[in-house]
Amino acid sequence: MENESVSSARIKATVSAHVLILDQRLRPDRVKILLARLAYRDHRARKWSFPGGYVDQGEGLETALKREVSEEIGVELVQCRYLETVPLLLIEAPNIGFIFLCDSWKGTPEARSREILETAWVDEETFWQLDREGQLAYPQMREQTRSLGWHPPPSEEPVPVSKGRCIWTRMVLFLLLTLGAVSADAGNSRVLPSEDDESAFEETFGDVRDRLMDAVRALGKAGRKTLEDEMPALKEKAQDALKETERMFKDLEKQIPPPAEQKKTPETPPRKELQI
Repeated sequence: MENESVSSARIKATVSAHVLILDQRLRPDRVKILLARLAYRDHRARKWSFPGGYVDQGEGLETALKREVSEEIGVELVQCRYLETVPLLLIEAPNIGFIFLCDSWKGTPEARSREILETAWVDEETFWQLDREGQLAYPQMREQTRSLGWHPPPSEEPVPVSKGRCIWTRMVLFLLLTLGAVSADAGNSRVLPSEDDESAFEETFGDVRDRLMDAVRALGKAGRKTLEDEMPALKEKAQDALKETERMFKDLEKQIPPPAEQKKTPETPPRKELQI
């Protein structure tokens, strides 16, 4: 029974192998990598990926990689070296991907499979342009090019981040809107009894808004290269503002007078009819 429970909890995953094929023939100081445009019909449709594919049962990683690359784009990989493993086990179709690097190859890249629309050599600038346009099939590709010394250029525009990382920023933006609505209503509120209290209220909320806006602006100016370094400080700033807001709301609740008790009107006794 114990073995059955263990086996039922195992995750079944496919295995794939992809490769960063390098070209330094024209300019050794300006590396280009080969990308393949996918003809899939899912979220990866017409997006760019590193060449590669699935590993068949009983097939070695490099053997499978060379077979897939030869079948898809007509390139013979002469020598490859392992780069990293990418386990994606918490998705609908679990997969373990193995990434390789190759700077020794033969042939002319071209689309030879119905899964590939076209191939293209791209330099660092073009790669990050495709990234900004959302044209990369897999977000992990950004990290894998770091082995080439590639880093995204700093951007003054807001940088989209992964869904898991931006939950707290959504909370910050929601809080900004909430604070704006609350402070706008404060002038018409009867909860704050005096103008001095109202001014203090506005001043404190303004400080919280300013601190939150600083966090949002810093996030927008941070490029992907520095985003991870910025996150701890930004989170701390937002958490401080949230604590301050919570304290202010508690103080505000204390100022709310208890509802006045309504005096009960004594019931009028029914008139007695006079009998003559």
